Amino acid sequence: MLKVGGAAITAAAAYAGGEQIVYDGTGSSVTVTAIPCSGGTYYVKVFEYTRCGTAGNYTMLFNTTTGTNASTIVINPLAAPTTQASNAVIVPGTGQFTVNWTSGNGNYRFVYIDTNPIPEPFDEVGIPAPTANTVFQNNGLQLVYNGTGSSVTVTSLPCSPGDTFYVKVFEVNRCGVTGAFDYVFNTTTTTNGASYTLGAPTTQVSGLTVTPDLNSATVTWVNGNGVRRRVIVSDVPIADPVDEIGAAEITGATFYQGGQQNVYDGTGTTFNLTGLSCNTTYYIRVYEYFRCGTTGDYSYLYNTTVTAANGTTFTTTGPMTAVALPQATTFTGFTGANLSTVSPSWKESAIPTPALTNPLDVNPSGTTSAWTNSSVLSSPTARVNLYGSIRNEWIISPRVNITAAARLKFKAAMTNWNSAAVDNDGGMANATDDKVTVLISNDPCGVNWQAIYEFNNSNALTNQLTQFEFAIDPSYIGQQVYIAFHATDGPTDDTPDYDFHIGDVVIELVPQCDVPTLLTDAVSLITENGATVAWSGPSTGNPTGYQYVFSTSNTAPAGAGTEISTTGITVNNLSSSTEYFTWVRTVCGSLYSNWVMVGKFTTLCDAPEILTTTPATRCGIGTATLAATSDAGTISWYAAQTGGVAIGTGPKLYNSYYQYNYNILC
Repeated sequence: MLKVGGAAITAAAAYAGGEQIVYDGTGSSVTVTAIPCSGGTYYVKVFEYTRCGTAGNYTMLFNTTTGTNASTIVINPLAAPTTQASNAVIVPGTGQFTVNWTSGNGNYRFVYIDTNPIPEPFDEVGIPAPTANTVFQNNGLQLVYNGTGSSVTVTSLPCSPGDTFYVKVFEVNRCGVTGAFDYVFNTTTTTNGASYTLGAPTTQVSGLTVTPDLNSATVTWVNGNGVRRRVIVSDVPIADPVDEIGAAEITGATFYQGGQQNVYDGTGTTFNLTGLSCNTTYYIRVYEYFRCGTTGDYSYLYNTTVTAANGTTFTTTGPMTAVALPQATTFTGFTGANLSTVSPSWKESAIPTPALTNPLDVNPSGTTSAWTNSSVLSSPTARVNLYGSIRNEWIISPRVNITAAARLKFKAAMTNWNSAAVDNDGGMANATDDKVTVLISNDPCGVNWQAIYEFNNSNALTNQLTQFEFAIDPSYIGQQVYIAFHATDGPTDDTPDYDFHIGDVVIELVPQCDVPTLLTDAVSLITENGATVAWSGPSTGNPTGYQYVFSTSNTAPAGAGTEISTTGITVNNLSSSTEYFTWVRTVCGSLYSNWVMVGKFTTLCDAPEILTTTPATRCGIGTATLAATSDAGTISWYAAQTGGVAIGTGPKLYNSYYQYNYNILC
């Protein structure tokens, strides 16, 4: 068939009745819509054709032969789905609940909610798509979902204990066009419905486990079917909570402060309880509960059944066994999370501190803190970043026996955050309330502490490690004590952002013969084969002299050294261009202190020297010969005593009428 001078073919995929062109193009597929829901028999034929020309003046040549290009389609009338939705479950929440289900074989699902049992829906013909609203209206039967999914959350539920809500999910087949849809429902009732009565959860918390240590405990459990969990701890038997209507929000503080205390409120399954006393028995219960309402007007409905699965007692561990002195940590290998591994019995702790509040200094708990490792200074350190107002971080020593006069030694410094540089904002010097306090406690549980020394804005440090030494008060002799470093930066949130470092911490008995005191500028007058090294006498004891060793090893000598009576030595028999470590120990009659490295240095290179010179004079123009000899190297000649460029090299300089100087290039 030939069509000449015609317009382009118009096609519409939405079937409007009768014979209709539903596709014109170059593809191989078309979806025809708007087939009447009543079904019927439909005939389809596809024609190949060639088109040329311009818009409005096309010539089209059709192939009208009939073969496999024709088909008959029988469409059944719209019928109800044969498989209903199933396994409808209501999961309650705060002021809402979620309905989950398993879909059937319809092409849509309708979900209804009511405070009365749900009636069966009626089939509909030629209606607009119903509008679903997931916000509960509380005015009778309500469609809350109209779609193809398997879940819906209904919000704004009333908070009236005892109210019952009914939900039912229906499979439905839909056909038609916008504004004129037909719906056919599967109205069989199987497991497509569920109901929920606002009340206490029916499944209580289970699997309660408490793992205590000295003054803290890790608490875990398995949730029941409530919305939230409340954990109560007490040092006396616990009184169960009671249901409340129109109450304020419950909060939990994980730092225990005595009595019956709510220590957790939330939706999780674990938390860390701190602030406990050592060797003490506590009661603990975890309650599943339902909460609804709004802030300041909540209703609380508790499951108060108590079994060993949600209520128990636990006892914190006893005081740490005291150990003998000395005890030390260099923080070598410290990662910020393994202090007790690299330095056994040392530990980190903390006290939770809300922003802009005064930090507490009693009963640090747990085994973690914001102290971490650093290698930016001359030796490993532990550092804490002070910036904000929530820091309350502790490093605590083992419990030690003080059997005689004892002391604490450590190094400290202050740097810019995560750097070895000076803090540009002044660090602690400009932080009005930041503190790092050195503390001591003879409390077996480490609850109460007394200050030994406090770093604050009046005595802030430099970015170089400085040695500190403090005598432990003699009143502690015969007792067991802990030593702690306590860092805080509240309640004021100051501008400086800096790190405080500690390192080389030692707790020891004061030796009868103590090591020499190090000087800042211990080494001076370094030459090719020597140097001068000085130190000061020890802070305790009665030294009768000192022994020294100049060594190329950074390991303390195993034997004796050279004895002197002064606090310094000049040596001139060393090798050139060599690094030396100066080791010194104190002599106290028949007693000796430990060796201490008081200074290290590298000798200068062994430069060649001028041995002889032969001057020459000349009055007027003429020739003069200057000569010099050296023990090595090449002699260079210059026209000035300093600076300039060499005007000759070698042992002699000829034909010159200037005054010359000489040196040796080595």
